[in-house]
Amino acid sequence: TLLLLSTTVVFAQDDVPPKVDIFGGYSWLDPGGRVGSFKLPSLAKGFGIASTYNFNKYIGLTGDVDAHYSDQTDVATVMIGPRLKFRQEHFQPFLEAMVGLHRLSVSGIGTDNRIGTILGGGIDIPITKRIGFRMLQADYVYGHHNFFPIIPGTQNLTGARLRSGLLVNLGNMGPPPAPLAASCSINPASVMTGEPVTLTTVGAGFDRGLFRRACQR
Repeated sequence: TLLLLSTTVVFAQDDVPPKVDIFGGYSWLDPGGRVGSFKLPSLAKGFGIASTYNFNKYIGLTGDVDAHYSDQTDVATVMIGPRLKFRQEHFQPFLEAMVGLHRLSVSGIGTDNRIGTILGGGIDIPITKRIGFRMLQADYVYGHHNFFPIIPGTQNLTGARLRSGLLVNLGNMGPPPAPLAASCSINPASVMTGEPVTLTTVGAGFDRGLFRRACQR
């Protein structure tokens, strides 16, 4: 019982979410649209950086910067918005919704800075308490642009973004856990078969409610 209780409490203490997590890695983008008669190509050269401040175990606020480039087209985004994360022992899926700057540059036409949105999610794989791996992030990326008078009308881009990279966790949501300790005493020290015996256990550093429920079982 003590071994099971110790394992349960250690896992609960190690599961304390970080105060801030920072992502950095590769990013691929298909802008998903045209500027006039020019179809915007997929952009295989890119990187992304995102930092999330966690309010609790599930909800955080993410700031996201992304840049993609090619010989003819450059796309950059700077977004902010809420993130919902489901923390599990071996994988941590998340959902996000952000709004902010969508910057589009097309060679020979110009650069336009407009509002954009990102909706999507992904899966993070914990490696250690401080390091994780973002196996996959898939997002829908919307951008609204206007190159008038060079190009008449507006262009609404409905693209897709894929990312993968490393995750670094900083700080903890709560104070560091107290060290675990337990001691047992048996009275009397030696008994004959069938005689009653009293076992007394004293624990330190355990969650009191969890410890009481485990002892009752």
